[in-house]
Amino acid sequence: MSTLNQFILEFAPRSLEQPKQAAAIGLDDIFSDRTHLDRVRPLRMLQLSKHSLCALEKTGTLSTGGAYDAWQRGHLNTSHFSPQVVEELAEKFRILEEFIDQESARLDWIEYAHDQRVGISWLCFSSPSFGRLHPADAQKGIASLHFFKAQNPLREQGWDTIGKLIGAVEGGISDVRNLGRKAFEEIASSVLALSRSIDSEGNVNWLSFAEIRGLTVIPSTNQWLHGNEELIMLLPEMARETVVISGKGKELAVFDERLMKSREERPTLEKVGQQFQVTRERIRQLEALSISRIRNAIFDGDYDQTLFRFRPEVETLVRRASRFLSEFGERIWKTPEWIRELATIWEVPEQFISRNLTLITEILGYGEYSGRGSGDGWLVFPASVTKEMRQAQLTRIEVIEDILADKPLPIRPLDLLPECNQRLGDNAILPDDLEQLFDLSDRIVTDDQGLISIRFDLLTLGQQALRVIVESGEPLHYNEIARLIDERNPESKASEREGRITAHFVRQSQLSPIGRTGQWTWVAWDIETGTVSEVAQRALEEAGEALTSSQLHEEVAAKRPIAATSLRFILQKNPSVFTELGPNLWGLKKWGDAALATSGHWTHEALSAFLEDFFAEEGTDEVVFSKLRKQFEQGSGYTTPQASGILRAYPRLSIETRGRARYARLLTEAETAERISRKRRERSVQHGANWNAIQRWLDQRFDNLDEEACPLVDLVKGVETDLGIARHITYGVISNSEQFETFQIEGTPTKLCRRVSNVAALATEPFLVAPESVPTPIEVPVNTPKKEDSKPELAAAQKSAFPGESRIRQSIGSLKYHVWRDELTRGLDFMTPSNVDIALICAGRAFDEALRVLLEIAERKNKIPVDRDRDHQGLKSRIDWAVRYRLFDDSDELHLLRKERNQHAHNITSKDRTQIWTSGPFLFGKYVDYIIVVERHLARFLGAASAA
Repeated sequence: MSTLNQFILEFAPRSLEQPKQAAAIGLDDIFSDRTHLDRVRPLRMLQLSKHSLCALEKTGTLSTGGAYDAWQRGHLNTSHFSPQVVEELAEKFRILEEFIDQESARLDWIEYAHDQRVGISWLCFSSPSFGRLHPADAQKGIASLHFFKAQNPLREQGWDTIGKLIGAVEGGISDVRNLGRKAFEEIASSVLALSRSIDSEGNVNWLSFAEIRGLTVIPSTNQWLHGNEELIMLLPEMARETVVISGKGKELAVFDERLMKSREERPTLEKVGQQFQVTRERIRQLEALSISRIRNAIFDGDYDQTLFRFRPEVETLVRRASRFLSEFGERIWKTPEWIRELATIWEVPEQFISRNLTLITEILGYGEYSGRGSGDGWLVFPASVTKEMRQAQLTRIEVIEDILADKPLPIRPLDLLPECNQRLGDNAILPDDLEQLFDLSDRIVTDDQGLISIRFDLLTLGQQALRVIVESGEPLHYNEIARLIDERNPESKASEREGRITAHFVRQSQLSPIGRTGQWTWVAWDIETGTVSEVAQRALEEAGEALTSSQLHEEVAAKRPIAATSLRFILQKNPSVFTELGPNLWGLKKWGDAALATSGHWTHEALSAFLEDFFAEEGTDEVVFSKLRKQFEQGSGYTTPQASGILRAYPRLSIETRGRARYARLLTEAETAERISRKRRERSVQHGANWNAIQRWLDQRFDNLDEEACPLVDLVKGVETDLGIARHITYGVISNSEQFETFQIEGTPTKLCRRVSNVAALATEPFLVAPESVPTPIEVPVNTPKKEDSKPELAAAQKSAFPGESRIRQSIGSLKYHVWRDELTRGLDFMTPSNVDIALICAGRAFDEALRVLLEIAERKNKIPVDRDRDHQGLKSRIDWAVRYRLFDDSDELHLLRKERNQHAHNITSKDRTQIWTSGPFLFGKYVDYIIVVERHLARFLGAASAA
């Protein structure tokens, strides 16, 4: 009995007990199927001698299946072939029987090839384990198999994954360009190791693969790794080991110098380049090469030209962090937040991250960068952020900090945009980017009202002085300024200011000294900063004529607070500048020689006699004032301002303006007395009328206000605009009224006024029964007039009403919650062709806040199911929630509003404003309509809750 038949008899009984393996009998069955891969294996797979191989090929036998058929039929006998050929062929078939896999009934050619040394010049074999290979492993690149010589030739053929390589090997690899002996050996060794490392579920045990291939497993310890803390502690050692195995001496030295040291100890690229006598760019390349080798191995399974493999625990640790961080997109991190986030992801103390921060950051695909724009700390940027993008972001932060440093008070974030974007040009900031930029700066702080400013201790002394002056609301003496600065600064800075604090004030352009008083003021207050003498001199120059003491005091006191007696004393002590032209009548010395007046020549009696003679000569009771003035100038030697002032101050002379001319009439003594009495009565009546008018105006204003208090400056300006009453009179009425009182907001210069009778009768909020449901106030920029408003045509176009404005205002007025109502009203005031973007931002953010409140009330009252992980993610998720539970019907329209706001309202150029203006009022109206719907749902939720 032949060896083959004997094998069949021995194997058959066992196969019959296993029905699934009954078809797997022996070589007869394996080679009987002509479509089977084993049948078409090249004849070279049998590893015959050259003599036997040539003899068989001459007869047309080119495959293992053909040789087996010929041998079975007896065609291969000694009559056609030599005994050596027949014997060798029989021996080969006998050996093949030893490599039949019992489960698949197939020849394990890979084991046979390994045993017979097949594959040096020809690769064509397979293994049953390849059929179980998991698709995820089959899709991995061939670099996972640790190729050196074979990788590039195989990729040129298109065999770039493990699955494609297995298919090629099973079909046979022979004539591949640039595939030499070493490459064949690499392929054979890797495929053999792969076959032996595939488990029953088709997954590759890469540690077993590494052991078969003789690769280093990192970390090399045989003990079980206890948790993330031990892995992170071993990370520097593991990273360095990869460089030792795969890198060269210079690469290892650069790795140690740049990545194994802390940020403070790490030398610059320039310094390391000088040490190794290469360029800084070459050092950067070597550093990047080390990191890329580690990253490729962990994230891509790419072990191109390496002799190591990471343990699965290492890959899982790093990939887990990368997966979490990828959810943030291209977010930029401050270093403390970065460390805190990684510590949370890995559930380890922060010191484990800080200890190897640079290396961990680089492995995760990020980099640390410093700059003035990041404040005192460093920023962590994703690798996807280019150098240009990174520098642009730092520049934005620097510009914001520069602008805030010169702002005397905290401001709304949106108020920064116009000035920032004017400086930045093409590098403009979008409104939604502001919050992130503020967070990235250690120098910017935000108060409880959402206003931003620079930290006080980081300002220059001049900027600190400006801030304390403006916060006080009035000019301050430099000693008081120094005291307030010392209270808010560290003690170490106090000694530095002694003797030179005013030198810093001078360098601050927004500060100005007030004369020689030692007080300093903010120039924006438009307070006269010269001496009282200079202020009085300018007042007389602007008047163009002599003024009485009371008139001059009124002009000076409006610009510089001073008592009337003090002003008179200063006027008398400056005879080189001022001249007393008559009783309580003052003019300027430069107007001309006033010797006659000061000597008493033009006394009251003398002037009365002159006027009586003049009118007698004219023969009329009324003359043109200019003719009278010229006659008086000629007779007195006074200049025009002096003569005009003296005549106008004379009580017997009545001057009236009709058309373009002024006329003078001499009054009788009785008319003069009546005129003086009437003026006194008018002043008394006017004082009472002003008092009553201001009181009535304030009452009406507070009746129309929902707030308890109103800024005092708004009230004063309103009285001046509506009633024409000077501001100082309004201040006096409010300060002396028992019905109204003023108070100052702590920490700000803002003064508010409120009606005492209404303080205890304030209305409560209509909806928000819980404090946590109150939305954050929306920052809206001050509506500063643009330069174009100076052109009448453009100003009229800007202020013109648009179709539907009255309907929108009526809808806004129907809202019950004043925060949304006020913000929408302010936004509607911005609805002009030049400010349509700000208007849409206000409306969009008001709708966002309204929908957020609706979501929180629904969740708290258990009215509608809310998934906190999904529905609280942003405006899009809240819209989807509202549509899902039928609170809104038109999902497409809501998302259209959101997209229009994000794509157009936040980044409008001058070229696009006309186009956006055409749809701006429509979008604004839609926001108002949806907020009205939100209020209805809120009333339903809270009303139902109260009833229950």
